[in-house]
Amino acid sequence: MSHSEQNLDRQIKRHRGPLYGITAVAVFVAVLIVWWLAREVDEAPGSQASPAPTETTAPDQTEGTMPILDGENVPVQTVPVPAESDAAGQADNPVAE
Repeated sequence: MSHSEQNLDRQIKRHRGPLYGITAVAVFVAVLIVWWLAREVDEAPGSQASPAPTETTAPDQTEGTMPILDGENVPVQTVPVPAESDAAGQADNPVAE
C-alpha cells in the first residue's frame, strides 16, 4: 500500500472550490426555506386583518327565495323560503291542522 499524502495545505488548496460550492448551496437552500416559511405564514387563514364591513342593507331575514340549481349551478327556478317564525312554529307543533 502506498502512503497517503498528509500535506494539509495542498489538500485545502485542491478542495477549496468544492467546499465553496457546497457552502453556497447550503446558504441558498437556507434562504429558500426561510422564504417559503414566510410565504406559508403570510397565506395562512386568519393571518390577514378582516376587511372593514361594507354599508349594505341586510335582506329581510324572515322571507326570501332560494334558487334551485341544475347540474351546472345555473338557477332553474326560485322557490319561496318560509319565514323563520313559520318554520319555528311548525317545528314546535308537529300536529298538522
